[in-house]
Amino acid sequence: MAQEFMDLKQRTLIVTQYAAHFEELARHATTVASTDVAKARKFEWGLSHSIRTSVVSHEYPTYARVVRCALMMER
Repeated sequence: MAQEFMDLKQRTLIVTQYAAHFEELARHATTVASTDVAKARKFEWGLSHSIRTSVVSHEYPTYARVVRCALMMER
């Protein structure tokens, strides 16, 4: 499951679907997503390019804020 988590990308999923799948896999990849900041950065880099460029520029410090921003950018 850790490798599946590492390879996870948003692709055709909407942000809520990507976040749900991300959270499920993150539970099994505790060494990769050991901190909230690490989770935030991993989530960012799995986002589609158009959303990621907007989200990354803000440098949000928490996973929750990254998800909220991604949801706003998706609209």
